[in-house]
Amino acid sequence: MEFWGVEVKSGEILPVMSCVGMLLRLSQATLGKLKEEKGNESVCLFATIDGKKLVLATLYTTNLPQQHLGMVFDRDFELSHDCKNGSVYFYGYRINNPIREEYPFYFFFLYLNLMLDESEPESEETIPHTVASDEVKPKDDNSLSTSIPQSFCNMDVERTILSEEHYALLSSMLLYPASPSFLLHAQRKNKAKKESRNTVRKEVWEAIIPYVKASEDRAAVSLVCKSWFQIDKDTREHVTVKSAYVAKPERLFRRFPNLRSLKIKGMSPEMKHNFWVGSRDKITPWFTEIVKQPKIEAVDVRRMIVSDGDLELLVTSNLRKALEVLKLQECEGFSTHGLLNVTRQCRGLRTLSLERSNIIDHSGEWLHELALNTSTLENLNFYKTGLGQAMPKDLELISRNCASLVSVKITNGHLNNLNVFFEAATALQEFGAACCRDITIEEFEEVFSEFVESIDELINLDVQFPHSLSHLSLISFGSARLSILLLIGSRFKKLDLQDALLDTKNHCDLLAECPNLEILKTTEVIGDEGLEVVASICKKMKKLRIYKHKEDQAVEGVITEQGLIALSNGCTELEYLTIYMSSITNEALKCVGRNMKKLWDFRLMLFVVNPQQKLRQRVLDMGVRSLLKGCPDLTRLSLLFYTYWLTGNGIKSICKYGKKVKVMQLGNIVRSDEMLKFFENDSRSRLCNPIGLQKLETLDLWNCCFSGTALTEAVRKLNSLRFLWIQGEVFGNMLPHFVVETFERNKRYRTSTHHLANRSLDGL
Repeated sequence: MEFWGVEVKSGEILPVMSCVGMLLRLSQATLGKLKEEKGNESVCLFATIDGKKLVLATLYTTNLPQQHLGMVFDRDFELSHDCKNGSVYFYGYRINNPIREEYPFYFFFLYLNLMLDESEPESEETIPHTVASDEVKPKDDNSLSTSIPQSFCNMDVERTILSEEHYALLSSMLLYPASPSFLLHAQRKNKAKKESRNTVRKEVWEAIIPYVKASEDRAAVSLVCKSWFQIDKDTREHVTVKSAYVAKPERLFRRFPNLRSLKIKGMSPEMKHNFWVGSRDKITPWFTEIVKQPKIEAVDVRRMIVSDGDLELLVTSNLRKALEVLKLQECEGFSTHGLLNVTRQCRGLRTLSLERSNIIDHSGEWLHELALNTSTLENLNFYKTGLGQAMPKDLELISRNCASLVSVKITNGHLNNLNVFFEAATALQEFGAACCRDITIEEFEEVFSEFVESIDELINLDVQFPHSLSHLSLISFGSARLSILLLIGSRFKKLDLQDALLDTKNHCDLLAECPNLEILKTTEVIGDEGLEVVASICKKMKKLRIYKHKEDQAVEGVITEQGLIALSNGCTELEYLTIYMSSITNEALKCVGRNMKKLWDFRLMLFVVNPQQKLRQRVLDMGVRSLLKGCPDLTRLSLLFYTYWLTGNGIKSICKYGKKVKVMQLGNIVRSDEMLKFFENDSRSRLCNPIGLQKLETLDLWNCCFSGTALTEAVRKLNSLRFLWIQGEVFGNMLPHFVVETFERNKRYRTSTHHLANRSLDGL
């Protein structure tokens, strides 16, 4: 097939030559630009064939400037028109001529298929019974009737220009007594072909849709049609439940019966520390439904109450053979007895993560059972759990039995006792441990003087880390042992120094040896000096978390706008930034927006270093505007101030340029009800801002002065909002589609009332 097109000018007769073995299909005719327009004039199109001039179509300069033709030519012809002040363009394509001398009926089959394919698509009606009885049968074998069946009059035969022999051939076959039966068979075959085509199309989508992993894209897929909804239901393998109190487990598994991986989140970290609520946080209802799902391979639980009975229920069911990933992070309520059941029954575990969970420690037997029963372990994590010191022999046995072990994070461990473990764990990439603190010379002389000759034997450790190690997390790692890390600093891609006992100078010395660092987690002790080192050395930095120091930790360095400006100028590949600062300016925020184009998560917390020091009030409207305008991919934004540093223009900029923001946390921002109107994105209201916050799902508001009624009206118009946490007045009216709960905060905080609202079917 080859495309074809010509221009026929005013008063011109254009001859069109046929090609040997080819047919020309004339598809469309279009009027060109007219020199003079005189209203809605008509233009007739002509084709001259064998000396006969035929009218193809009529165009109108205003109402109908183009028209579909759908004509087939097998010989030479001429094109012309009667337009006096413009050209007409004809389009089409050439196809091979299927007529062959040895099979003269081939053309009829092709033409019949063309006619059937161009009829009304997806028709479910069958051919009427009159089709088989409308024809006029011949009186004898030697004579044929010249009448054509009535049922064939609907076919657009006259629009196709054929030669006389082709027309005679087509007429004779249409008049043949068996032709209606043949057409009935042909249409049924064509219908079966269409159904087969639809079946293939569905099979194709069934093969494609499982590759769509993002939850938002999956949700959009399920809304296309019923077929795609069913495909999403049958092929969805992972679901994240962002609020375990809103979703019902039986409803979830009824919607997605073939899940293989499930993540369940309880309260947010802030609420967990301040509003731990007893029975509503228990994982028992979820585990009761999970054990009924034979395909579940991974269970990830965050900030929930998990009992030993829950773990026993999980590992005594048929799920114990299929379970490969078990994560209980920031949970509480279980002990090492429950872990012992897990390590004995689940022998196919690849990941066991208990990080930051409050575990009751009875014994270390669970780790020994894990070492004996598991050969597929890849990730072992009981970092910051409060469990006793891990036995080096158990870790050595795990490293020898599990060749694919890539990550180990333990609670307590002497690095000088883990050399054998490091030698066996040849594939280890991540390691974390709580080391013993540095001791003073006085402590050494009092306790260890009769065992070792000098303090250097105890402090200067000879540790041989694996060559594959690139991620390191250390607790209570003092400056005396820093030389161990300086020698291998170029290997590190991730460092967690949040709980390491390092000062500003130690940070600078260590980071100066880490040019390949991509992820850093520390406190504001790093100071402006440390950020300047990061900006000049760590050009590959992608994720930076700087938290507030602990209350018992001396503050040697603070972070100001100077450090943030240096960081934004040097680390242009940064994607994630959490930072505690003592002061900030508009220029610093403008530098972030100008240089960090890949930033998608930005969290800024301002705190007072010295309560007696009064900082000059600044308005950060222009800085926030430049930040959001320069970082178009920002999906999470946190601005927590200790005083009101934004006006209505700043809130308006957030709503206007935060088109992709899904999670937003604001503290000491909103000062009046008038500022809440910018949060509205309801397209039905003329008074709202319909272009911003269209994807906002989570909104946290701290110490914001507004009335409950105004907040209720604003939340009503945030159609995409799923979660709201607010500190302040009681909601003025009941929120539709939301379940609202009230919590009393800890007495050590000034305010006492917080409200949690979750969008749920229970709120209908």
